[in-house]
Amino acid sequence: MRLRRNAVITAFLLLVVVLILAWFRLGNQFEWVTAPMQQGQLDNPVTHSKQLIHLRGEWSYFPGQLASDLVQADGQTWVIVEHTWPTDPATGNAHGCATYRLTVNGLQPGQIYGLFVQDEFSAYQLSVNGQSVAGNGSVARTPDGYQPRVYTDVGFFAPDATGQAVLVMEIANFTRSNGGFFNAPILGTAKAIDQYYNLHQASEILIFAFAFALGILFALLSLSMKDNRTFLMAVFLFLIALRSLSTGIHLIQKLLPDLHLKPILVLEYASGYLLAPLAGLLLHAFGIGRFPRSLLWIYRASIPCILIFTAVVPNSVLTASYSVFKFIIIPVALHTFWLVYSGVREREKGVSYIAAGFVILIVGVMLEFSPFRTRYSLFVAALLFVLLLSVFVVVRLANLQSSHDRLVTEVLTDALTGLGNRVALFRQLDQWQQRRDSATLAILFCDLNRFKAVNDSYGHAVGDDLLCLSAKRLQGCVRSTDQVYRVGGDEFVILAEFKTDEDVKVLVARIKDSFSQPFVMQELELAVGISVGTEPFVPGQDTPDVVLSRSDARMYEDKRRESKSSTPTI
Repeated sequence: MRLRRNAVITAFLLLVVVLILAWFRLGNQFEWVTAPMQQGQLDNPVTHSKQLIHLRGEWSYFPGQLASDLVQADGQTWVIVEHTWPTDPATGNAHGCATYRLTVNGLQPGQIYGLFVQDEFSAYQLSVNGQSVAGNGSVARTPDGYQPRVYTDVGFFAPDATGQAVLVMEIANFTRSNGGFFNAPILGTAKAIDQYYNLHQASEILIFAFAFALGILFALLSLSMKDNRTFLMAVFLFLIALRSLSTGIHLIQKLLPDLHLKPILVLEYASGYLLAPLAGLLLHAFGIGRFPRSLLWIYRASIPCILIFTAVVPNSVLTASYSVFKFIIIPVALHTFWLVYSGVREREKGVSYIAAGFVILIVGVMLEFSPFRTRYSLFVAALLFVLLLSVFVVVRLANLQSSHDRLVTEVLTDALTGLGNRVALFRQLDQWQQRRDSATLAILFCDLNRFKAVNDSYGHAVGDDLLCLSAKRLQGCVRSTDQVYRVGGDEFVILAEFKTDEDVKVLVARIKDSFSQPFVMQELELAVGISVGTEPFVPGQDTPDVVLSRSDARMYEDKRRESKSSTPTI
């Protein structure tokens, strides 16, 4: 059983790995190319339909100006995008507006191209050759008329007759502490950009659906099991689902287009920050390593603090807090790694799955704050983390179910014969009491004749063997729908369903005929008969105790008749 369970778990984990690899393979269907961008010029960037280029490089930069101001190139400089605006020492913020321009040459006239813009965390408007193709919110020079939005957008355009496209990006920021051109657009053919966008949208919908469905599953498990670990896993999964809605292409902004920036930022930052203390609480709940009590209280206290902080602070403070969080998470991740390592070294039970999950989560967190960060590194790591913890929970549930089944079997089974015992008999009679069909139900109370003489003459070992053989002989007499129980000593009870009273007599005759044959065991030939008392059972009229008492009395009547008609010997 354990080997089969381990094989199933291994197959499941391999399937998850294969699906993730297939997902990465699907994302790698595009050919990423690099081309030098100097002084706001890019030449011959895309040569075939699968190529994509991240427009990182030198763009013309016009601080404090919008596209309508660019009649002349006054104030033009060149900056490397992605680009962060300088902070005003007086306010500590980087508020204002700016325009970036890039001229792309060598495109094919008549070919439709696309631009993928993740978001700029504020408001932007992207135009090509004077035509607006993508944007978020409303761009303005002052907070009046400024309306931020955060969601990924795509736009499509055709170059002019010479194959040239002039990209103009207007950006305004009056909400975040830092402003700038943070996410360079991705350029490709319309087909490639459309596929790229659909891939990201499908990936985030899948992540949300998977995390939310698993969260509901573990929430239901926590209610039924009253288990803190499954509850924490449910909360962790719901946070992943919320974060998938409020980051990336920002599905929540597409679902609720009138939703203001503040609640989206609260969801984004709160769901991300809360993952750290929840991971720590999960580590403690699973009993990995020697968890300091003081750290446990810090994790617990940080949850309401994070919720209050993200809800009440201004957007500029909230966005600035991310830099502080990056420094806090590093020692937390290192300490978590040390606790996991301690648990592995001490070979704590079930630690292998949990340790692997925490190591993957730590790697995902480190990637999130590293130059090698990918769009979904944290999501994939978090989901793998939960899946590995789920394996531990499944193994634990399987062990609990196995123990429960074993205990139930012990409680309901006669240890000597393997038949149901008195407890199982009354449980079945209680079920019969609820029946309201037309079937004829009967109780057959059976008692071996001359069993005491066998016990006294040959000992309890022979007597026990005789009881086991008698149980098998009774099972051979009844039908598959009938049930045989041993209720004590040499007494057996049969519960059976019949169509007519004649069927009852046929079964009794078959039992008596079977027990008229001697038992051959250990070179002994034992002639042991059986007495049977039958009594109909009418649901809702008589209690099980009363009907059993009547069938027992009828059995003794049959035993007296047997003793008068014959005097067999052992």
